[in-house]
Amino acid sequence: MSERQRKSLSNLPLTTESDDCTAITARVSWPWFVFAVWRQILKLSKKATTKEIAFLMKQENDLKAFSDNIERAVKDGLIVNNNDLLSISNDNQRATHDWYCFRCFKPAKIILKCNGCERVYHDSCRCFCDERKKCFYCQTRIQEPIRKKLLTKDEINDAIDLVFSKLKSSYSSLMQKSTLKHESEVLTRHVTKLLCKPHFNFSLIEAKVTNTEYQSFFEFATDCKTISYNLNVLYGPESEIGKQCEEMYNFVLKEIELLSYCVECYIRSFHKKRDDHYYWFIMP
Repeated sequence: MSERQRKSLSNLPLTTESDDCTAITARVSWPWFVFAVWRQILKLSKKATTKEIAFLMKQENDLKAFSDNIERAVKDGLIVNNNDLLSISNDNQRATHDWYCFRCFKPAKIILKCNGCERVYHDSCRCFCDERKKCFYCQTRIQEPIRKKLLTKDEINDAIDLVFSKLKSSYSSLMQKSTLKHESEVLTRHVTKLLCKPHFNFSLIEAKVTNTEYQSFFEFATDCKTISYNLNVLYGPESEIGKQCEEMYNFVLKEIELLSYCVECYIRSFHKKRDDHYYWFIMP
């Protein structure tokens, strides 16, 4: 995208189609900052001063930067500032697309929307990969044969079920956090202002496995990526939850890589004793 195009996009108030992709006016505030401020506002009976919130969030030593972040959230329509009394915006309009980059989770005044799904990307994070400018994650992926064998949906979902059982064992706390049940009911109602799919969590993945809905391992990995995106938007990539999400998604990719060698071998290895070498089936 040229510098001239960038400047013209900065003045666009509405969604605009182009040969390149769809540019939309997005947001400039940090979503995890907004979510944390909302939490503190609710703790203080739904209205509080900037200084009170900064103190609760342990940012009173840099009040100017904190106030600047508040101002960005006000411009985005996420926080109301009435004579330095902060409250949560009552605008409950649900978005039809993401607001924050699907790859880095950060905001941008102008952001590029995939023409095939709700995801958005910075120009530097873009991953559109066909002439219709659909992104990598919304491509229809048919499961490729493994060792020249075309897997049935039952076989695909049975294998995913094993991976999912490992996820439940290793990331049970993250699974709980994905439901947002540890947050207040009032706070979770406001999540729709930050996330296009606020209720997408591991329970939905488990239901898809149970109902034999997955058509490929890629589809399962993309769902895990979506959960990682949601939690990173709410808590930030530098938070403990954000780091767990990155670890979880890399774990899923690694398990899918193992499945790609031989599904039958993977299933056998799953049922072997823990003392046996986990990678026995891919070693020479």
